[in-house]
Amino acid sequence: MTTPMHTIRMAALAATVAIAGSAFAETMKGRVDAVDNSAKTVQLNGITFQTTGSTTFNGIAGLNALKQGDRVVIEFNRDGARYIVTSISSH
Repeated sequence: MTTPMHTIRMAALAATVAIAGSAFAETMKGRVDAVDNSAKTVQLNGITFQTTGSTTFNGIAGLNALKQGDRVVIEFNRDGARYIVTSISSH
């Protein structure tokens, strides 16, 4: 039998796992393959990364300033099949 307290504990555990899973940022270095300003994406090493309003740019004026061939370091989190950029730095 499931008690209300058991349900609360399971919900808390699920929330903790979800938060912890998204807390591990990953990093990738390379040369920019392409930039799509209208979609707010940058492609690096064949992977398309999605920028957001929270994405920070270090040593770069912004997404509009990036061009093919630029050397960058991208920090990102995975959200299912999407790669969400937390920061882009010149390299």
